[in-house]
Amino acid sequence: MNNSLKTVMLILTGTMMLLSIIVMMRFRSLRLKAIESSEEKAALRKQMIFLIIMMSLVMIMMLTMSRFILIRYFNG
Repeated sequence: MNNSLKTVMLILTGTMMLLSIIVMMRFRSLRLKAIESSEEKAALRKQMIFLIIMMSLVMIMMLTMSRFILIRYFNG
């Protein structure tokens, strides 16, 4: 795995983490308000699903990146 691919993966994981943090902050501000309409509930549910998908993508990317780095470190 060359250095450019490593930097691209680092940049991608960083942006994913920032996006998930932003979504969580929006979530907290929405949760503080009283949710009355069913449309807001549906939008909140969609945002929660989006957040879960983003976090799982971040975890998968970090795990694969650390695995590649460990394999390279121990084999070379």
